[in-house]
Amino acid sequence: ASGPVGCLQLRGEYLYAAEGARGFRAYDVASIANKGVSEKIVSAPFSPLGHDTHVASRNATCIALATTQPVHPARNDGALMRNENLEQPFLAIYNYALVTDAEEGLILVDVNTLQDGEPRNNFLKRAATWNQGGVLKGARHLTIGGRYAYVAADAGIVVLDLDQPLEPRLAAIVPLRDVRASALQFRYLFV
Repeated sequence: ASGPVGCLQLRGEYLYAAEGARGFRAYDVASIANKGVSEKIVSAPFSPLGHDTHVASRNATCIALATTQPVHPARNDGALMRNENLEQPFLAIYNYALVTDAEEGLILVDVNTLQDGEPRNNFLKRAATWNQGGVLKGARHLTIGGRYAYVAADAGIVVLDLDQPLEPRLAAIVPLRDVRASALQFRYLFV
């Protein structure tokens, strides 16, 4: 059993929500300030048949994104970006919403379909689920810093290396009792 919505994050025109036993969902909030639109927050702006931004899980507790900007990493590929603009490629973590689930652990959801400008492919699904040895039991919050995720779980703060997001690697466990949340500023993690 789970309670109300646990964690929210806004990225571009979508609000991402961890909704306990209802799983994870992205809501279209593009019209939130539009007086000419009666329904300001919608789960399927086109049609439930052509749009599904829900991913089921047992007890989704928190959601985090590497950025709040509406980026689409694929637009950063190619010689123009590397050679002319001298831009670095995006880390792979920018492709995913990270969802903690108190029973299932860490769930990664590819959210690029919501940023690619193509409204006919807005169907979200799990890209990966990770909970090696049950280390993320009781996961209730996470914070992202670069390629690392800091998960508040029963074991304390569980640090995951997400250099390859679909293959998370356990970096460390900092044993702490009853951890609720964390926040990252510069090189310090506040728990």
